[in-house]
Amino acid sequence: MKSTKQAIRQALIDLLVQRPFADIQVKDLVAQAGIARATFYLHFKSRDELLLDYIDEMFEGFFVEIEEALAHADLLDEGAAERMFATFSREKAFSRVLTQDSVQAILQGRFRSYLARIVGRVVRESSGFKLSPGQMAYLIDFWAGGSFLLIKRWVERDFQPSEAEMAQLYAKLTLSSARALMEGGEPEAVDS
Repeated sequence: MKSTKQAIRQALIDLLVQRPFADIQVKDLVAQAGIARATFYLHFKSRDELLLDYIDEMFEGFFVEIEEALAHADLLDEGAAERMFATFSREKAFSRVLTQDSVQAILQGRFRSYLARIVGRVVRESSGFKLSPGQMAYLIDFWAGGSFLLIKRWVERDFQPSEAEMAQLYAKLTLSSARALMEGGEPEAVDS
């Protein structure tokens, strides 16, 4: 049996297939989920919170998939990148939200926090990163923005090319820069 929270999440996805997030109101969500408005507010403060909850759940599933790889490698590998694209591909209806201007600021900030979690884990497991905390913040911002826009473009192109091809591109763009940082010796003095 579906929990109420799951029913609300499913209502969000069902409605996202029909119209943009900006056009979905709480009254639409409760009607679609078949619940009372007060029940919605027992679980979520707003529709924005529901959106973030959904992407948090997606990310947690992805993080569980790659956690072992993070514990055994100095860097994320192409396989982890492919699992990331597979996660967005499995959640096609939700992933299309990434292309909507009205939610990009909300999701991009959250995406940065996910990437910070992954990079933080990799840095803790690795002895090769030689960046100050200030430099690491810039690196995370750079990767988060680039990753978000790369995924957004991929979704806009109807999930083409394949997950494997996107993982290869992602690895070339992001993972190679991480290797360069690890192999490059002492960083420039940019501490902010």
